[in-house]
Amino acid sequence: MAPGIVFNHPFRKKNRARIQRKIINTVRNVPAGETIRLATWNFDSPRLEKVFVNAHRRGVSVQIVMSRGLARTQGAGGSYRILRSALAAGNADRPSSMRSWIRTCRSTCRGGGGAMHFKFMLVSRSGATSWVVSQGSGNFTGAAAVQQFNDWTTVTENKALWDGWTAIWNEAVKDRDFPAARFSTGGVTSVFAAQG
Repeated sequence: MAPGIVFNHPFRKKNRARIQRKIINTVRNVPAGETIRLATWNFDSPRLEKVFVNAHRRGVSVQIVMSRGLARTQGAGGSYRILRSALAAGNADRPSSMRSWIRTCRSTCRGGGGAMHFKFMLVSRSGATSWVVSQGSGNFTGAAAVQQFNDWTTVTENKALWDGWTAIWNEAVKDRDFPAARFSTGGVTSVFAAQG
């Protein structure tokens, strides 16, 4: 699992879906007992939903938070409802911290105004790589994969950074107002506005 930046280019066939391929490869290599924490404005991709459901079924804890407004616009066949059902199955024998689920949040998840616009994924281990922090401009949708210019930045093996972003993710899941946050570690500075 290589760190660095990946770009989508919708007009160059070999560069379409590069970000999606990176996400898929990362998730496919997460072993049982590890965790995936995802925040995204929109999740609407049959291809990606299958990858995350398969990770859950092999014993990975998959927890996702997304915009309530976007989830409500999806029909019965949308990714949100499919993931909600599939990730709930098989949780009975897991400790609460390792259960899988998808939830929604109002506004920005960390504040009362604006719109939730996070797109980041935190993976405890993928293959031989630990503490994967990935963030970018694209949502987890088919359109973002092949029709848009997007970026996806990955930093690995930085536990302090992973811990900091996990704390922000935990705040987003609570769906309450939190203050702005800023922290630096390993040459990376992360800034989060008070409203997400």
